[in-house]
Amino acid sequence: MPALHWTSCPYPDAPAELQCASIEVPVDHAHPDGPKATVTVDRLRATGAHPVGSLFFDPGGPGGSGTEFLYGEAMGARLFSAATREHFDVIGVDPRGVGLSSPVRCDPAPLNRQVSLFPEDEAAFRRLVERNRGLGESCRRLTGPLLDHVDTVSAARDLELLRRALGQGKLNYLGLSYGSQLGATYAELFPDRVRTMALDGALDHSLSTPALMRGETHAYEDSLDRFADWCARDTSCSLHGTDVGRLVDELVTKADRTPIPAPQCAEDGDCRTSVTGEDILLELQNLLLFPARRADLALALGRARDGDGSAFSPALASGPSDRVANGSALAIECQDWPTPV
Repeated sequence: MPALHWTSCPYPDAPAELQCASIEVPVDHAHPDGPKATVTVDRLRATGAHPVGSLFFDPGGPGGSGTEFLYGEAMGARLFSAATREHFDVIGVDPRGVGLSSPVRCDPAPLNRQVSLFPEDEAAFRRLVERNRGLGESCRRLTGPLLDHVDTVSAARDLELLRRALGQGKLNYLGLSYGSQLGATYAELFPDRVRTMALDGALDHSLSTPALMRGETHAYEDSLDRFADWCARDTSCSLHGTDVGRLVDELVTKADRTPIPAPQCAEDGDCRTSVTGEDILLELQNLLLFPARRADLALALGRARDGDGSAFSPALASGPSDRVANGSALAIECQDWPTPV
């Protein structure tokens, strides 16, 4: 296994201390001499004089970019603790099909087509199936054979090749959310090659898809309740004194009846010019993921109440290489949780 060759990273204004490296991996590990894909990582050296070793990191998703996350750290985001940075070279991982690692590509047209993900009649269901079929066909056309091999087991085998290429002994790994599934899969495949492993927000892949969705539903509802409690207690919340739960319900009902304008999107052209109740609920999930964004969420809800739903408008893809058109999350989910329809 050739050693990793560290060079500068392709991110804008990336500091010199952020280094990137890539290896070639088999598209299909059952055929190691067949077609290859590229897996890319980046690295920030430990701040201490005597580091323990390297810590591989995956931020979750699926579809989350570890290299981009680490780029944020290099640009001053302070996403890792001082102790972690002192003792480890942190390595951000882009699993196969994600970010800088032979990303899944899809036609933006089906992605930009507005259809409900929760059809209430046969016609709406047919529209969703037609959109999804067109999207899948475009991803296969633009991505090629790799599309059938972006499952977590394949990504875990890539992680073992990365560990060997690094040449530092057993694996240290931190995985958040879906990253916990990648780590657990690696540990199942290579139990004697793990030194330390921290899995945060761990997924239970033994559960059915409906059971997973029920768990996520309860978690998001709890997060919304915590956000509402914060607004009720903290006068810095722009919605202090407002019944947040009722406001969310009213906004969703209103937007389902008459979509709320998104004037910033009309000006910029990179997102939809109006938002539905479904859009609000989907973006609400993203904003609830990070407690540090509570103030932003409060402002977004207040503006939507006042007639500006821009903060909840889905981004539009401009081309197959556009980040929005990266179908890695869907491709990984479809292979890890296949659901016959």
